[in-house]
Amino acid sequence: MWAKGQLLLVNPWIYDFAAYNSWIEPLGMLTIAAAVRGSGYGVTVIDCLAPHAGMPRPHADGSGKLFKAVVEKPGVAALVPRRLGRYGLPVERFEAALAAAPAPDLVLVASGMTYWYPGVLEAIRRIRARFGGVPVALGGVYATLCPDHARQFSGADQVIAGPGVVAALRLADQVTGQDSNPDRLADPRSWPLPARDLVPRSYAAVLTSWGCPYRCTYCASHRLQPAFIRREPDGLVEEIAACTRRGVRRFVFYDDALLAGLQLAPIEEISFKSRDGTTINGFMVKPPDYREGTRYPTVLRIHGGPVSQFGCAMDLWYDPCLQVLAARGYVVLAVNPRGSSGRGEAFARSVFADWGDKDAQDVIAAVDFAIARGVADQERLGVGGWSYGGILTNHVIARDHRFKAATSGAGMSNMLAGYGTDMYLREWEEELGRPWEATAKWLKISFPFLHADRITTPTLFLCGEKDSNVPLLNSEQMYQALRSLGRDTKLVIYPGQYHIFTRPSYLQDRMKRYVAWYDEHLRPEAAARGTSQ
Repeated sequence: MWAKGQLLLVNPWIYDFAAYNSWIEPLGMLTIAAAVRGSGYGVTVIDCLAPHAGMPRPHADGSGKLFKAVVEKPGVAALVPRRLGRYGLPVERFEAALAAAPAPDLVLVASGMTYWYPGVLEAIRRIRARFGGVPVALGGVYATLCPDHARQFSGADQVIAGPGVVAALRLADQVTGQDSNPDRLADPRSWPLPARDLVPRSYAAVLTSWGCPYRCTYCASHRLQPAFIRREPDGLVEEIAACTRRGVRRFVFYDDALLAGLQLAPIEEISFKSRDGTTINGFMVKPPDYREGTRYPTVLRIHGGPVSQFGCAMDLWYDPCLQVLAARGYVVLAVNPRGSSGRGEAFARSVFADWGDKDAQDVIAAVDFAIARGVADQERLGVGGWSYGGILTNHVIARDHRFKAATSGAGMSNMLAGYGTDMYLREWEEELGRPWEATAKWLKISFPFLHADRITTPTLFLCGEKDSNVPLLNSEQMYQALRSLGRDTKLVIYPGQYHIFTRPSYLQDRMKRYVAWYDEHLRPEAAARGTSQ
């Protein structure tokens, strides 16, 4: 028997037309479980969204489908032409878990999205049927954003709207007549780590901050934790280490205000004419402290594909170089040349079997545009990209000697070397024909390799060891060609990595090498200070 009493914590079902386990973990409830257990209470947890026998087989990373039982739709959803589901633990297993739980002195029920509330009502109804008059308290997102609705319809004796750790422990003390000094846990930095041992998962969701600096009316983050507090790195390391000791190898990081406090570079949409008069669009990313009338070192970033595009959102995952380089004092040009998506099939097909011609003209025109605007310093120009961005980078530096630094990632130039060694055999033959039947086409788009002697730009080549999209041998060939000519060049190979890198330390290393290479050749004063790391 526990000296202070017994608590039951319940994370109820999701009621929705669709639901998916994208690394769900009830961190608030598990933190409360750790807090009350650390204060001397016995704790039992029933998590309806936790892995259980009979649920669909999850993916290797722990995500996957939830068990679904079709339920009757309420009147307000009657016209929706889809079946409403109760996602999570089958009802019979929930009832068995209730029957197996020690008789509680208090039941704490969590809640998620507001429109999932039918799952809360169902859980509390079944808890009542099992434990009778045992007090039930409801907290979480639904209770915080819709407290009046929760008080009227949930069936809970008490609704905790707002921060839950101190309130839950105080309520437990009131019910049991104990005094655990709940206020000692008022600061999130004093909270224990979530009690993940009570509900084992193959992954762990980790918060890197509590609360949020914004006050969106529809969001519960700042209501559940009014103060915005970034966690110290040591605390994060401690939590990750504790999970690792339990065998967890998959981590998901959440931060409601990841970019709060950062001064992001402004992004300007640009439009200009290419050499043949074609209108080309793109973006210009300027340093956060940009001063009008000052010319800046400028880096042209080229996207992969080629059927892809830089979008208005400027997704930091797609090409974080845009903001990182701007923060380092560079103007960055992100251009959508011919061959890109977003402007119709004809625009995308305009480089079909003709790589490195019109598209090279288009991206070079972006640089000319920035110089004419008085933004780019024509003596300090850089270029770089990954995949097709690396391929086109090689074409650009073979045609234009103004670039003082280039980074060519997972690219190629001797297209004959790609035939039969990469994953695009069918595409090669459909676009170019067989090499022995259409040799001229293959040689034309192999211009950078066959005319490597025209390249004077210091070039950093990078590639994953196991890349099957654009295999390493292609980067090795261009590196060896420039090296044999005595050019300034380096080759970096990332062990075990494919076309898309997944190892965080390698992603960081690659970014550092980009910055260091550009700094060395475009901003030597910064490189001399050793600040690129």
